[in-house]
Amino acid sequence: MASWPDIAFQMSPELAADVGSAWSWLVPDPWSPVLCSKVGGVFLEVSSGEVLWLDTATGTVEQATATVDEFHESCRTNAEAVDNWFLPSLVDRLHEAGKVAGPTDCYGFVVLPVFAEGKYVPDNMFAAPVREVLIGNADIHKQIAELPDGSKVQVKIIG
Repeated sequence: MASWPDIAFQMSPELAADVGSAWSWLVPDPWSPVLCSKVGGVFLEVSSGEVLWLDTATGTVEQATATVDEFHESCRTNAEAVDNWFLPSLVDRLHEAGKVAGPTDCYGFVVLPVFAEGKYVPDNMFAAPVREVLIGNADIHKQIAELPDGSKVQVKIIG
């Protein structure tokens, strides 16, 4: 069974600044990181005090809880919320497949789940540095944000 270090991590202030810049087109400013999921979720406190969930795999933001205290309480006592936010059973399957994210890594997607072909399955996922995944996902989502649902896209990797 996945432990907290397997499914969650704290974001450094430097990484938070870079992630904030990369997602500034979608996430209200100012915010501060509360906790991050190893599958690409960033939980952030905004000026109203509520905790938002930035899902970097789907490029969506929604309210997680009304307060930081409520968020931490949900993490301690609400198994359904933990399953939804941190996907521990998926992380277990990733570990079984030999894909283990180290302390400075999280899980990225070969094809992001925002696309019809993108699935939350080990064959579509890999471990990579947190910075690369969170900022790389922001760039892709920014490029497709204005497209209507069902649009066809072609992703070109330049490097």
